[in-house]
Amino acid sequence: MKLIKVVLACCLMVAGLTAMAQQNAQKIQTANPIIKHIYTCDPAALVVNDTLYIAAGHEESTTPYNWPFRIKDWHIFSTTDMKNFTDHGAILDDEVFDWIDEDYCWASHLIERNGKYYWYVSNFGSMGVAVADNIFGPYHDPLGKPLVDRKTPGYEESNIDPTVFIDDDGQAYLYWGGETNLKGVKLKENMIEFDGEPVKFTGLKNYEEAPWLFKRNGIYYLAYSTSTGYVRGPIRYAMATSPMGPWKDMTDILGVVHNSFTNHEAIIEYKGQWYIIYHNGALPGGGDYNRSVCIDKLFFNEDGTIQYVEQTTGGALGATEYNNYGPNVYAGVDATCVIPNGVTLNSVIADDGQNKVPVSWRWSVVQGPDSISVESNSLSNHTVYFKEPGAYVLRLAATDGYETNCDEVNVMVYEEPENKVVELAPQRSKIYNCDIPKKGKYVVSVIYDSRGASAVEVVVNNQSCAFHVIRTTFGYEPNFGMWQAEFEFNKGINKIDMTYFPPQVQKIVVSEVEN
Repeated sequence: MKLIKVVLACCLMVAGLTAMAQQNAQKIQTANPIIKHIYTCDPAALVVNDTLYIAAGHEESTTPYNWPFRIKDWHIFSTTDMKNFTDHGAILDDEVFDWIDEDYCWASHLIERNGKYYWYVSNFGSMGVAVADNIFGPYHDPLGKPLVDRKTPGYEESNIDPTVFIDDDGQAYLYWGGETNLKGVKLKENMIEFDGEPVKFTGLKNYEEAPWLFKRNGIYYLAYSTSTGYVRGPIRYAMATSPMGPWKDMTDILGVVHNSFTNHEAIIEYKGQWYIIYHNGALPGGGDYNRSVCIDKLFFNEDGTIQYVEQTTGGALGATEYNNYGPNVYAGVDATCVIPNGVTLNSVIADDGQNKVPVSWRWSVVQGPDSISVESNSLSNHTVYFKEPGAYVLRLAATDGYETNCDEVNVMVYEEPENKVVELAPQRSKIYNCDIPKKGKYVVSVIYDSRGASAVEVVVNNQSCAFHVIRTTFGYEPNFGMWQAEFEFNKGINKIDMTYFPPQVQKIVVSEVEN
């Protein structure tokens, strides 16, 4: 009898909390960003019966352009018409997890299985899971510790951004990881234990974080963000015939978002239409650390590939069916190159098909020392060539006859060194032997491509010079940067020591100093 009373009391408590959440719910009408009364980020989405739910972090930073992320709870939003969204409040709080530092939460993922709800969360180094019998809670931490901890041997890498996918056969998969480290593992039926050892995935171009796994017509899709704290990047995707890969790298599907260096996507089908849910920094007071959830329609080609998504201000219902805003223009990610090589920008022009004339585009120099030439015969991936070195701001403008829209990109252009005496090919050793014909002053030029910014020291005959590597590889093609400094060389063999130089050296050129 006691057991019956306890169960009944628990049921009444859950019902009461659910009713309270519904009473405190706030109605919002869509138009990107769809949530306007608070800042929201890192959306995850699921469909239960006839309702679409979005779980998102609630940001409260007082410094929208400076570290750290201030997230201490996650909200749930719901809709049945993709027009009106209800905010059910802060359903999950960091206080549920003893191992999370206050206000230091990161991305999460909410999923339902067999009537229970599993909410996977992360901070910078650890990842855990909360469980509830109702989507609106209350949630508890069944493990009382992280599912993955950065202090655990083998898991020292960035344990962030969990995403969970349940296949048609009932097998669940957990993906997670940032800073180029993506792992995947099967989950046991209880959804809180690994079923085997995690697998590390490679071959995903510019993978940084925010994985999202889904399935359509027997094809598995993995979307992810290429954004980092150094460079704003697009959302990209890969395809496979198995949820554990191998993954075939495809292309970008969502360009750089407004006013935010990060992005984090969810892709889901609802009532026969596919959508991509993401965040930007468009609200007043918004920025890199105060972001806002947005929704746009997503479409597939007949071969199963994903079409590039046009970001709109109209949201899920698509205001473009009433107003034509012209083509969506994305000039690409900031890049570098060395003359005479050009640089292929991951530029994209996307239109809604409602055009008076065929879509046309033009590149121009907003800022820079000389004109450019552009090699292109498509709506994407334009290759730009330069005549003179310097810092350029390039503008890509496109029109469909209704409106002309544009976007800008920065390109730093270097020139091959003159008066070359020695050219050294790349090697595995950090010490280069350089044969100099006569004693004197020389300029050392290091041409490199890099996947990360870092501090580097170059030592020549005990003369040290430090420099900061510029991140260069974030478009489709490797972009090259160059660093130069003047050194005293002796006649004969001299050693160039590239102390701590993780980026890839393309070549080292030693030139005579011009008199």
